[in-house]
Amino acid sequence: MAHRKKQIQCFCVEPQMKLLGPIRDFVLSSKTNKRWMEKDLPLITTTGDNTNFRVIIENEKHKVQLRANECYFLDKAPDLQIVGNLTIDRSSHEEFASADWFGLITGAVMATSSDLFIQRNSDERTFFIGDRHALLFKYEICKMDRNGTVQETTTTEIECKWLPIKDVDLLPLNQLVSQSKYKRS
Repeated sequence: MAHRKKQIQCFCVEPQMKLLGPIRDFVLSSKTNKRWMEKDLPLITTTGDNTNFRVIIENEKHKVQLRANECYFLDKAPDLQIVGNLTIDRSSHEEFASADWFGLITGAVMATSSDLFIQRNSDERTFFIGDRHALLFKYEICKMDRNGTVQETTTTEIECKWLPIKDVDLLPLNQLVSQSKYKRS
């Protein structure tokens, strides 16, 4: 029997999205509302509701658990308008030179610590972040004109096209190894 190449492909080693910031480093100051350039961007922070949460997704063989501690929300002030008030300097980064749109983070769920526990069959691994960090983001898609001025925003889901790069068998994928000294049976 002849060996047939698997039809499984892995996609895109190069990032399709880049996080750039802070926003004040990428705007035309002469055409942007001064509030967008403040070092301490006007934000609304929830107070008094710092809460812990845990999300578990599991089946018979696999489990993923995300825990986050002392979570709170950060949101862009509602009077900080985007359309017509924000102009990107297209020469500030090569990605902006020909872009039609960019995603602007307008909110985040912050946590003082979090961990992600993954269990696959009898193997398990935990990833822990102990410093304050952004856990989830809320963003708006900002469509720009040729001068970089935001003309329209939307919060609809975007679809990024991923290009195949290599057969999955040729990639250096790490095997999940148990860090526990006790093996489950």
